[in-house]
Amino acid sequence: MLKVTLEIHEIDKDISIFELGNVDITVKDKTISSRHKTPDQSFMLFSSLADLLDGIYELYEDKRKSYIFIGDDSSFKIIFTMLPNENIQLQSDKLILEINAKIFIKELILKCENLLMKYSDRIIDDNYGIIKDIHNSLQRWTKLLKNQ
Repeated sequence: MLKVTLEIHEIDKDISIFELGNVDITVKDKTISSRHKTPDQSFMLFSSLADLLDGIYELYEDKRKSYIFIGDDSSFKIIFTMLPNENIQLQSDKLILEINAKIFIKELILKCENLLMKYSDRIIDDNYGIIKDIHNSLQRWTKLLKNQ
């Protein structure tokens, strides 16, 4: 079982690209999460998503042995490693999860798309291009997975 949750802290009607949020990744009964930590490890979710998608893309394409994701404006960290059995390993603190890479990637893409759709009419990007970067990363993944 895999569950990926991406959530922002909704403070008011308008949503900034710098809005803080959290990620939860659950495999079977173990969860890696940025929630409920001291110090708080919420991070700028939108500005971190393109980096997350692109880092895992390079890892999946054998351009890296591992990828360290650090949430923008946070100390929250996940180390991703591709394994020889086509699984991806996720490590945060001392917790280690393992799941089929394609299953994880498809779920992450779906959750990113859902997040963008949910807030698309309320996000204020102010020409930073962050939302466009996320869309470009998602398109690159869609193209790769379509050709496999």
